Parts: sequence; structure tokens; C-alpha cells
Amino acid sequence: TASTRGARGARARANDDEARELNREIARMSRTLTFDDAVASTSTSSSDDEDVCAPVVIGGARGRRTWRARRVRAPEASDEDEDDDEDARAKARAKADGDGSSDDGSVDTVANAIGSRTIIAVGRARQDAFERARARRERARATAAKRIASLELELAVAREMETRELAMNLETVKSIGARLRAADEALFDDARRAREARAAAAQLAREETDALVMRAVAADAEAKEAAERARVEEEKRRQEAEEAARKKAEEDAEAAKKRAEEEAKEKAREEEAKRKQAASDYVSGKATGEIPRVAAAAEALEQETNLAKTLVEARAMVAEYQSHPTAKLERRKLTNTIVVHVQQIAATKEQINKKSRDIMMLLVQLQEPQKTFALMSIAKKMLSQCDVQVAKLNRYAFALAEVAVSIAIDVPRFGVLLVALIHEVCVNAVPKYYPFVPGRYATDDEYYSLMGYVKNDEGTAFETTDSYVDRMTGIMLFYAAFLQVDAPNHPHGVDAAWRWLARLLNRCPPNRHTAVALDSFLKIAGFRMYAAYRGQFVKVLELIHREFLPKLDAKNDPDIRPVSSRIATYLQESLYTKSPEGRDMPNTDTSSHTF
Repeated sequence: TASTRGARGARARANDDEARELNREIARMSRTLTFDDAVASTSTSSSDDEDVCAPVVIGGARGRRTWRARRVRAPEASDEDEDDDEDARAKARAKADGDGSSDDGSVDTVANAIGSRTIIAVGRARQDAFERARARRERARATAAKRIASLELELAVAREMETRELAMNLETVKSIGARLRAADEALFDDARRAREARAAAAQLAREETDALVMRAVAADAEAKEAAERARVEEEKRRQEAEEAARKKAEEDAEAAKKRAEEEAKEKAREEEAKRKQAASDYVSGKATGEIPRVAAAAEALEQETNLAKTLVEARAMVAEYQSHPTAKLERRKLTNTIVVHVQQIAATKEQINKKSRDIMMLLVQLQEPQKTFALMSIAKKMLSQCDVQVAKLNRYAFALAEVAVSIAIDVPRFGVLLVALIHEVCVNAVPKYYPFVPGRYATDDEYYSLMGYVKNDEGTAFETTDSYVDRMTGIMLFYAAFLQVDAPNHPHGVDAAWRWLARLLNRCPPNRHTAVALDSFLKIAGFRMYAAYRGQFVKVLELIHREFLPKLDAKNDPDIRPVSSRIATYLQESLYTKSPEGRDMPNTDTSSHTF
């Protein structure tokens, strides 16, 4: 009916009005609304996770849908005109369709209205989600900005603190370096001052030592001069007293005393002549009476006796010191020092002078009885070197003798004690010889003891004659070197060597012992004696060739032939005109120089 068609038309118009209203609302919202359409592909990239501003996606990365944005066009200014045109067209379609088409238009209108509300709801939800995501991104950016600002502030503070600490460390390093440089300079100054002080102390010590040695030498010289003056005065007083007594005796009984003196002198001369004749006959082999107990010159025996007394006095002086237990350590240190000095003597002038000074410096610091003990220890150590060194290396005798003479000139007692010890251990140095006569001695050991043989280490038997001769050879080489040293004020110089040679040839018989002593003596001292006595010494050598050697060869002893041959060669080749090996020593040891 007409009324029914009118109602339908009214409902259709109402629905169209509502749809248009919804469309306008959707158009206004769509001007800024972005729709995200899902695409079929999925993404596993982690770039969205790294972007703090990206939209929040619920669900894991695996199978995550990727949304592609689609922009909805915003309504233009002419949209309302278009809506009005759309309304006009809808009214026209309603009139044209009539009643039959009004129902279909109403259904479409309702459907469109429902779809519009859904789209609006979805759009609003998406707009809210977008706003929340943007708010989160803004908060994340703000938080990141604050964090960056905080980190930059901390970095600035750390850098400033590091700069300050570096500056402080640099100042500390500079301060420490300055203190170290100051300490080094102080140490260098201290070391320099210490070196200068040590050098000054060493120089002062040398000067004091030299002054001490000079004072000691001057004191010894003054003491010697004083002793000589006292002896001269005492001798003068004694002579004056004797002269007075003699004059008084002459006045009382001049005649009787003269007769007694003449008889005594005559008797003494006869006895001396008989003794000398007997000794001469024994030496020459013409003895028919008693063989003398000892073949030696009277002057030699008298000198030996005086030296033996001096040696006894020296031993008595040091007896208590040598046996005292509290002085044992001191004696050992003193002996070790002496042993070192003697063993360091070498065949160079420099070393000889050095060792002489060292020993003299040691002696001037000692008092009695230590000084006498030291003198005897030095002499014994030198004699022990005769068996160890001189017998094997003959030229070493010259170096040892040079040091001994240097000490003997400054300390005359040393020369006396040294010669006394040589005479004690070597009868050939006197010179003297004990003829062996069967039945004269209680045992053979008594004779061996007189001759100077020594027993073995076990003390059960005496050494062999060959060993004895070798040992005596070393001692005679050193004794000859000691006597031949050409030094001013030598207390036992070449004149003592001349007396020894004359006494040996005049009073000792030619045999193996005396021949070995003569050979050793000429080998070392012959050159010096020839330089001092020339023609007289040559005459003595001719006497040896004319008388001594024939008597020696006449014994026909195989042990004598080698030494006899050496003496004959020495005389025939005039070896006394040549300086013996080792006498002319170099200033320094040239073997230690490297070129």
C-alpha cells in the first residue's frame, strides 16, 4: 500500500542519514589514521628488536607477521558536497525503485552502518595502540637521553679525575726523579770523597811507613855507632888499665915476669906449631901420628864457637815466648806471615825490593822477644828453601840471598843468626870435617850426627850419603850467594868468601864432602871473587888444579868423579870470568807480559 511504501521510504532515509553520519565520522578519523594490512610473508630479522622506537609486537620473532602500512586518504573539502550528491542520488533511486526496491536498500544501509561502526572501533583501537606505542617510544627516548647525559657526565668527571691524577702522578714522578738525582749526586760525592780519603790515607800510611823505616834504620845506625864508641872506650880503658898493671908489675918483678912470659909464649908457639903441623900432615896425607878429631882452621872454629854462643843466647831469649800457650796464636800468625813473604821471593829486582821492604816493615813493628823470634824464623825458612828450591833451581839462590843481605844490612843481628844456623846445619860452611876413625866414636850414629846427617821421618835411620850431599849442596849454594852479594855495608861480604876458601884448602882434606862444597861455592861466588881479587884468586884456582884435584882423583871413588870433573871443567873453561846464571836479574818478570 501507499502507507507501507511511505514507511519503508522513511526508514530508508533514516538509515541513509545514519550511514552518512558514520561515513563523515570515519572520514574525520581517517585523515591521520594508518591501517596495517597483514602480508603473507614472515620475517626473522632482529632489526625491530634493536629499534626502541618500533611498535610493540606481541609474540615471538619466529612466525611473526609482517604488517604493511596502508594510508587511508583523508576527506577533502568537497566531501560534504559529495555526501549531498550521494543523498540526492539515494533519494532518486528510492523514487525510481518504488516499493519493490525499498527493502533491499534498507538492508544494504543497515549492513553499511554495522561495517562502519566496526571500522570505527578498530580504528580507534589501533589509534590507541599507536598512541601508547608512541608514548613508550617517547619515554624510551627520554630515558635514553637521560642515560646518555648521565654517562657523558660520568665520562667528563672520570676524564677530569684522570687528568688530575695524571698531573699528580707526573708531579710525583718529577719529585721522585729529582730526589733520586739528588741521592745519586750525593752518592757520587760520597764515593769521590771516600776514594780521595782512601788515597790520602794510603799516601799518609806510606809516608809514615817510610818515616818509620828511616827512623828504625837511623836508630839501628845510632845504636851501632854508640855500641862501637862504647866498645872503643871500653877497649881504651881496658888497655889503660892493663898498661897500668903491666907497668906496676914491671916495677915489682920485671925480670921474673919477663922470663915467665917468654917461657909461656915459647911453649904456646911450640904447641900451636905442632898442632898446625899435624893438621897439615893430615890434609897432605903425610900424617904418621894421631889423626885429629876435626880438620879445621883454628880461626874457623873460634868463629863457629862465637856464633854458636849467639845462637844459644837467642834461643834462650825466645824460649819462654815460644813455649807460652797464650802466645800460640800470635806465633802462628807471625810465622804464617813470614812464610808467605819468603815464599813470594822471585828472581826480579822489583820483587826483591818489595819483599825486603815488607819484611823490614814487619820487623820494625815488633818488640823483644817477638823480634828475635821473627829473625830466627826468617833465617830457618830461608834455609828450608835451600832444600826445596835452591837444590833444584840453583839460580833461585841469588834472589834469596839478595833479600837476606838487605835485611842483614838494616838488622845486623839477622846476618849473625843466619850464618850461625848455616854453620850449625852444614859443617862444610865452617869449613870443617870430622875424619872417621874406627873406635873413636861409640856408634856410627854419633859420627853421622856430628857431620849433620838427619834421620828419616820415622826417626829410625839416618839419610843416605847421596841425600846428605844434595842437601848440603843447596845450603852451600845459598851461603856462597849470600857472601858474594855486592852491597855496601855487607857484614859478611866477599872477604868472608875469601877466608872460607883459604880455610877449606888449607885445613880440610880432599874428599867427596869438601869437593861438593868447593864446586857449589865456586859455581856461585867464583865470578864475584875473581872481580874482587883477580890475580890472587887465579893463583888459588891454580892451587886447586895443581894439588886439590890430583888428591881427589887419587881416591878413585866413583862418587867423586862427577864433582871432580865439574871442578876441572870450571877451571879449564875459565867459567869464573862469566856471570853465573841467575845473578843478573831483570827489573820485572818479563814472562808475564803479553805482546
